[in-house]
Amino acid sequence: MKKYFFLMALVAVPLLLISCGDDDETEGNQSTPTVNLPVPNHKNDAVKFTVDNAAARVNGKLVTITGVEFTESGNYIMTYREAAATRDGSFNLGYYMGTYLLSGDSEYKLSDFGTIIIKGKSGNDYVLLIRPASEDEFETPATKWNDIAAGTETDYLCREWTVTNTRIIGTVKTNGKEVKLGRDFPGKCDLNQLIDYAIENGANITDHIDDNSIIQGINFTQAGTYCIRFNRSTYDVGTWRWSDMTKGTLTYTWDDPAVMGNPLESGYAQVAFANNQCKLTLKTIVSEFDIQVIYTLQ
Repeated sequence: MKKYFFLMALVAVPLLLISCGDDDETEGNQSTPTVNLPVPNHKNDAVKFTVDNAAARVNGKLVTITGVEFTESGNYIMTYREAAATRDGSFNLGYYMGTYLLSGDSEYKLSDFGTIIIKGKSGNDYVLLIRPASEDEFETPATKWNDIAAGTETDYLCREWTVTNTRIIGTVKTNGKEVKLGRDFPGKCDLNQLIDYAIENGANITDHIDDNSIIQGINFTQAGTYCIRFNRSTYDVGTWRWSDMTKGTLTYTWDDPAVMGNPLESGYAQVAFANNQCKLTLKTIVSEFDIQVIYTLQ
C-alpha cells in the first residue's frame, strides 16, 4: 500500500520547517501563541511495556506478544508477531487495539481483548498477568519503556488528534513546466483526494490507495509511539523522538516499513501549537515535486 505518499512518506528528502501557530504570521509580527489544550483523561494511567516474547492464544490464534501500551487518551496498543514464520523466515507484525479502563491501581480492562493486571514490580521490571477473553491466562515478565523527556511540548503533543484540515502547497514539474499547487481539504483527511488533486495538476502518479484511505486519528504518546488510525479499523504504528523540542522538530520510524509500499523507513516532521490545535508540517523536494503538506489537528 502506498498510503504514505501524501502522509509521512512525503519526506523522501526531508527538510526541517520552522512553522508558526498562525500561517499568516509575518516574520516581523511573531508572538508566542496561546495554547489551550486540556490534560488527557488517562495521562496518569499511561505506560508502555516490552514483553519477553510471550506465547499466547488470542481469539483462537497462536501469537507471540512483544509489547503493550496504555496511552494518555485511553487507548491500548498490543504488539504481537504471528507464531508461524513466512516463507522467507520473517514474522508478520500485528496489533490488537481498542480502549481501556483502569480498575483500581493495577487492573486494565481492554475492550475486545480481556484484562491485564500488573502483579509485581522491581525497578523497571514487572510481571503482567494477561487474561485474553475465552482463553487461558498467563504471566509474563515485562520491562517498562523509558518515556521521552518531559516538557511543555511533549505534554501538548501526547494525545490522540483528529485531522480537521489538510493543506497542500508547492509545485509539480510536468512537461518541463512548473504547476503551482495550493488547496485546502477541510474535514477528515482522505489521502485519495490529495492524490487526485496532484494528478489533476500533472503529477505522474499511477497508484491509488485501497478503501483504507481516510485518517480517523493520529496518536502520539510520551512512550514514543506514533499511531495512525484509518477507517475500517486499520492501523500503522511507529516510534517518534524529538530532534529539537524547542523548535518542535521530530523524527520518526515505522515498525514495519513494508506497509508503506516503498523503501522509506524514517523521516522528519514539525509540530506547532496554538489554541486547541496542532499543525503537523512536512516537506519534500524530489525530481518532480516540491510539496509542503500541513495537517491541522485538533
